Amino acid sequence: MDFFLTQILARLLGAVLAFHCARSVWRGLRDGKIELFQSGYVDWWPVREVGRDDAPILFWIQIG
Repeated sequence: MDFFLTQILARLLGAVLAFHCARSVWRGLRDGKIELFQSGYVDWWPVREVGRDDAPILFWIQIG
């Protein structure tokens, strides 16, 4: 029973994460802006958006 519940939880978490990532990429392609990914815990404060026309190389690195 415990194994079954952890499998359900893992699949739900994976689906939510996949949906969030797909939505972020879709918005980036649609609007031409995407938020920079920062791996630190405190580095999220100055959230910086990268525009497709302003910095195209950085934009496509974040998409890819």
